[in-house]
Amino acid sequence: MTKAIELSQLGNVLTVAEGTGNVGIRESSPSYEFHVKGAGTVAYFEGTGGNSFIGLEDSDDSTIGFIGVDGGSLKFQTSGNSYSDKLVITAAGQVGIGGIASTGALLHLRDSNNATKGAAQLKINKGVGTAAPTSISRADCYIHLGGSEWGNGGTGIYLMGLGYTNGETGTGIPAYVGFKETSSSGYTKGDLIFGTRANTTGTSNAEERLRITSDGKLIAKSPHSNGAINEAVRLTTLGTYSSSNSLNSGPAISFGQFHADYPTWTTAQIAGIRKGNNWHGALAFYTNSGSSETDLSQKLLITAEGNFALGRTGQITMSTGNKSDSVFEQLTNAYYPLALHSNETNKRGLAIFYAETGTGGNNNPYLFFENQTNVKFQVFSNGLVSANAGHFISNVTPTSGRGVEIFEAETGVGQIASFDRSGGSWDELRIKSNHLEIFTGSSNKLSSRFNTNGSLSLFVNDATKQTHLFTTGGANAGSVYVYNASQDLTIALKTDADSYLTGGRLGIGTAAPADYDGEANDLVVRSANHTGVTIASTGSNQRCNLYFSDGTSSSEKYRGAITYDHNDDNMYIRTAGTIRVRVDSDGNVATGGSALFHGSSVLSDFTNTGRSGYKLVSIRAGNSSGGATPANSSSAIKIYPAGTRSATAGNLTGGIAWQHLDPNYSGWSTSYGAGAQIWMGAALHDTPGQERDRFNLWMNSQTAAGSQPNNLAIEVYPNGVVRHPKLPCFMVRNSTSSNAFFANAKATWNTIDLNNGSHFDNANDRFICPIDGFYHFSCQMLSMNDQRLFHELRKNGSRVDGTRTESYDPSTNSYQTNTFVAVVQASANDYFEVWLGSQNGYGSVYANFNGHLIG
Repeated sequence: MTKAIELSQLGNVLTVAEGTGNVGIRESSPSYEFHVKGAGTVAYFEGTGGNSFIGLEDSDDSTIGFIGVDGGSLKFQTSGNSYSDKLVITAAGQVGIGGIASTGALLHLRDSNNATKGAAQLKINKGVGTAAPTSISRADCYIHLGGSEWGNGGTGIYLMGLGYTNGETGTGIPAYVGFKETSSSGYTKGDLIFGTRANTTGTSNAEERLRITSDGKLIAKSPHSNGAINEAVRLTTLGTYSSSNSLNSGPAISFGQFHADYPTWTTAQIAGIRKGNNWHGALAFYTNSGSSETDLSQKLLITAEGNFALGRTGQITMSTGNKSDSVFEQLTNAYYPLALHSNETNKRGLAIFYAETGTGGNNNPYLFFENQTNVKFQVFSNGLVSANAGHFISNVTPTSGRGVEIFEAETGVGQIASFDRSGGSWDELRIKSNHLEIFTGSSNKLSSRFNTNGSLSLFVNDATKQTHLFTTGGANAGSVYVYNASQDLTIALKTDADSYLTGGRLGIGTAAPADYDGEANDLVVRSANHTGVTIASTGSNQRCNLYFSDGTSSSEKYRGAITYDHNDDNMYIRTAGTIRVRVDSDGNVATGGSALFHGSSVLSDFTNTGRSGYKLVSIRAGNSSGGATPANSSSAIKIYPAGTRSATAGNLTGGIAWQHLDPNYSGWSTSYGAGAQIWMGAALHDTPGQERDRFNLWMNSQTAAGSQPNNLAIEVYPNGVVRHPKLPCFMVRNSTSSNAFFANAKATWNTIDLNNGSHFDNANDRFICPIDGFYHFSCQMLSMNDQRLFHELRKNGSRVDGTRTESYDPSTNSYQTNTFVAVVQASANDYFEVWLGSQNGYGSVYANFNGHLIG
């Protein structure tokens, strides 16, 4: 039985167990030397010296440790290094191990002694002995980055950073190893990535250099520099260099198959080896052609000098589609060191052959062609050529069993013949004395003959009918003649005389000039781009001409002509052998004649003294019924000679006028009459500088046939003043005195002082716009005695903002004048009115409404 010593005054709070001496707080049967029981915080220690620590001592070796709170952090201290902090948990939950007072990560490890290196800072093991994992799963991982998070759209990156950051100063990381998501579907997938930093800037981050993709591809990245090769992957060897142990050795890239079943199986290798003197190297290619997994031998070598070398038994196979492959092979047979053949055994087609002796006595290599079994054609090193293992000989008649023959057909006649196996005929080339003949089949032939005068004749099929003749007329002269089947000369090209074409059409850029208009297809120049013909003169004072001739005598040679004179830079046009138009270097045009376009034929006639000889200028357009003589009914534009003008509108008989008809409607003049005319009113004076009459623009608003302009639109006076007789303008008044205008109503006007064009509608007291444009309006009005006056301008019934006026004078017996002014844009048929407000208005001489078109 345990007898407790109870402190009644504490209410059974403190208990000391008899026999064990265990102390309990709120525990009546303490199981430990000090047993505290309670809800929530069961023990609380408060320090008053700036921190609060609990000391723990091992009585066996007198070592002491402390646990406490200092500055908001939970700290663990041991005797090493003067009881410095060994583990710190900050108020933010960051953990530092190794004397770190301020950590920059959730877990930060460092040697206890910050000045020297210690053992590994992080060591993780799974049991001892054979407890190491032998499979791959999440539970078998020693370290796992990631958990329940992922990147949006497969962009998550899980990195382990490496390198110096100067504590928490550097925001960048020198290097990293990590996992980069490529898909966020399911449990995600991605690539293993490695990165390094190319500079020493603390704010710079490492960039990806190496990647192993989720499907096993290896990607190495290196910086790009124009014109330079940047090393991305480097394979090298270890050990100490010596010239005797490095020759023909070096690292290699190996290729294998089915690693799980055959881990050492190597199908091929590419190696970079030391080859030659100094630092020279070579690229060697090996393949497995043996009986074991690693039986490799060299098949191809690219030397330091760039030579391309095959092995002694090497070969290159060239695929030919669905036929047998072709093989270019270096053979072991000393007599056939190099051959081109099919992939069938001993089926050579082309070979270089070495022999000490051979047909013809040569003892050097030669080139031969053969079919499946026999040599058919040989070229020897001494230049001899043979077929069927024999030299070409003379007096051999071609037979159908051979493909090509070169022989002497008869004395002094060399012949090359080829047999057409499909048609059963021969093609032949014969050379004799002054002839060269080419035969196709049994009859068709091309024959050339060198004539005694040094010329060369060509004959086709018929030796009596010459088709071409080439002659020389001296050291720097030559001619080519072409004949038709009737032996007529059709083309002559000469370097020292006239060349000509006597038959057929000539096309430049087209093979079918006959496809063009029959009246102008003798010479056709065609191009997909800008097309033209240039006539050039090498002399600066010469003329260039284009003549239209109907004969060879007198002016028949140039009945029509276009001439450009480089002496004065003038252009001339001739008709009937006579100059009709001249355009000078300033662009002035002089014309002559009595045709469609009239005027003086000489530029010097354009003076005051020559004006009396001026002719009517009439340009006819759009009226197909117009006669040969220019008239109103057949002219689009007419310029009249000097004359007089009648004062009656519509009867303009003289002066200088411009008249315009509708060029797209042939019946305009007969149905409607003339269009517009511009006049210099009176006859021009002969004395230069004398004042002219007024300048007038007349318009025709009539629709009667043959009518003349009836509206004077613009009149310009000699002093420059311009008058617009038809300008829309008006001014109206109301002669009534008191209460001439009524409140909340439209102003009425009983007196019209001006209404040019009759555009003011007196019946409706409004101005109607005749055309689109800008209009100016003004209205003055007097208030009634001691009353307020409101009035405004309205367009189509709506107020024109900015025109509303208001007046008011508190004194008695007082009248006031209101005026608004406005410029308004309007369309044809828009109308404008004046409206009053809540009071009547005064008329008489105090009120008016006016306006006009300004543009």
